Amino acid sequence: MKYNQGELTSIAHLAPITDVVVTPTDSVLSVSYDGALCEWDIRSDGIVGRSRRCLHSKGVNCVAVDPTGKFVATGGSDGRACLVDLKNDKAHIRVLHHPGDVETVVFSSQGEYLLTGGTDGTARIFDTRTGKQLFLIHHGKTVGASCRHPEEAYVVTGCNDNGVRKIEWTTGRIVQESKRHTGPVKALVPTKHGIVSSGHDTRILLFDNELNVLGQITEFSTTPKSMAVEPDGYHFWIAAYDQTITRWKSGVLEQSNGNRCDPVHQIYDARVWSHGIAVSSDLIAIGSFDGVPRCYRRSDNNDYSLVPAPDALVDCVSSMVLDHAAGCLILGGDSGTIRKVSTSNLKLDTQQQVPNPTLVTITPQYGNEYIPEQERHEWVPKLVTTAPSAITGIQGTSDDVIYGCWDGSLMRFADGEIKWAAQWHRQSGTMTHADSPIVGIAKSAEYVLAGLYTSGIACFRAVNGEFMWNQLEATGAIKSVSASHELFAMTGRYDPLRVGSLVSGDILARLALDTPVSDVVEFSPDGTRLAVCAADFQVWIVDIVKASSPIKIELSVIHRGEGHTSPIKAIAWLDSETVVSGCYNGHLYIHRVGWPSIRISQVDSRLGISAIAVDTDRMYWATFDGYVGCCLRKSFVYSAIISL
Repeated sequence: MKYNQGELTSIAHLAPITDVVVTPTDSVLSVSYDGALCEWDIRSDGIVGRSRRCLHSKGVNCVAVDPTGKFVATGGSDGRACLVDLKNDKAHIRVLHHPGDVETVVFSSQGEYLLTGGTDGTARIFDTRTGKQLFLIHHGKTVGASCRHPEEAYVVTGCNDNGVRKIEWTTGRIVQESKRHTGPVKALVPTKHGIVSSGHDTRILLFDNELNVLGQITEFSTTPKSMAVEPDGYHFWIAAYDQTITRWKSGVLEQSNGNRCDPVHQIYDARVWSHGIAVSSDLIAIGSFDGVPRCYRRSDNNDYSLVPAPDALVDCVSSMVLDHAAGCLILGGDSGTIRKVSTSNLKLDTQQQVPNPTLVTITPQYGNEYIPEQERHEWVPKLVTTAPSAITGIQGTSDDVIYGCWDGSLMRFADGEIKWAAQWHRQSGTMTHADSPIVGIAKSAEYVLAGLYTSGIACFRAVNGEFMWNQLEATGAIKSVSASHELFAMTGRYDPLRVGSLVSGDILARLALDTPVSDVVEFSPDGTRLAVCAADFQVWIVDIVKASSPIKIELSVIHRGEGHTSPIKAIAWLDSETVVSGCYNGHLYIHRVGWPSIRISQVDSRLGISAIAVDTDRMYWATFDGYVGCCLRKSFVYSAIISL
């Protein structure tokens, strides 16, 4: 789990690829949640890895190359940006400090300045020759997008306060500001016709050089996450969360009568991770759920074909359920595989990597020769089934599992076959996947819930996948859903906790959580309480007070658990008074009503805890970087009591 900064290691990322850039020599640079920077040659016969450098102790969110192609900048969740000299074999690296997560980086046109933007609500301008911070520009909320302005003296930033700002490189002064989006700004590109922006409000807007809105180019059904402009400046590409990659003319706007513009070209790819896209005159590179970027080459007739790439499935475990009867854990992740691991194979008080049964990797000494990952593990889990996209939620047992995917598909797999695929209702008819990624699922005896990134939640019958209802009250991404008896709960971004009726979908109660993002909500085993992420990395335990018919619900916070210092990604109930939580930092805490919160373990993980499950004797955890561990339940409960 340790790393040496700048170390050259085996080529291929170990986690999903978050951003890409095409260099002036037409190689592709990619960064990933594994903390590494990879360089790739895009040949006619396929993608070949050139180098892999470990740069960050946590995930890397963004990458940019300076116009000369000599330097590359990366921004990570470890509070740093790294400047790397690509033409220096010894990988000269300069570290620039920016507290929080660095979400965007961009060079000035001559490469003498670098702007970083992050979750601390600031943008910072650095001198690339000395590494000195020159200016600190306060925005108030996350600065998640940036691009060079058509005028060389300026840079443009996009912010979660819905604003686009024009900033002078040499003074750090905000010259113009516009807030025409109704959601966070996700991406910016300069074109021949002006500056194009995309937002969480799903709209694509065109601004002039003074940030006056010229019009709307189009609107998506979900978030258009990243954009890239072609060298001529007349066309640009959008990678969206509906798994499409589309090419657009920069100067064509929607008509006043509401007629939408159509893309010049469209590609659908279930394995694309739309956080990053880059283009050259004949190449498109996009982020991927795998360890190798997705690349498309343009032919003479303006068609695009996928460049062959080596298999490089990542080990990531993003969801996990415990099958008590079968004595196994069911694991799903970005590789699109569902695996099961016998709990008897897990060693107590340790964690083991869970490889994909088909995983392969590349090593520098063997060039393009692939070495089976199984050779590096003592045990290999059993494959249950596969999905075309990343798996974001699992419910059920190893013999009868329901799973949701990032491409918007929801399926039930039993007896060795798909029993049903949920049908999503649209104006044009029904489809086998939603217009938005599924971020989490929940299951009761009769119903299955799917929480969507931009479209609320949907309910289906568990037995046959029949559509029941949509609940569209939420305005932000639904990050977690839970179901118990006749009730459901949901939480996510920019919204309160909501509890509603499983039968009708009606919202019965709301509770403000005092946080912009709440990633997890979970009913207690008896359905009388909820545990939910709230406030500043807290776990709240909430009483559900019911009245007689007609149904009425009141929510009352009875405990606020503290201790975590990073986002909480997993919660599990031990009993009706006690929950365990895990976070990005790998900390496991126990929270009991009336007790102070107690840290019971520190898991060695770069990416953090993704899931927790408990039975009568043991507690199990999984990590985003592909590990599963366990300990005796009585050991940490006893330790917690003793510490009091």
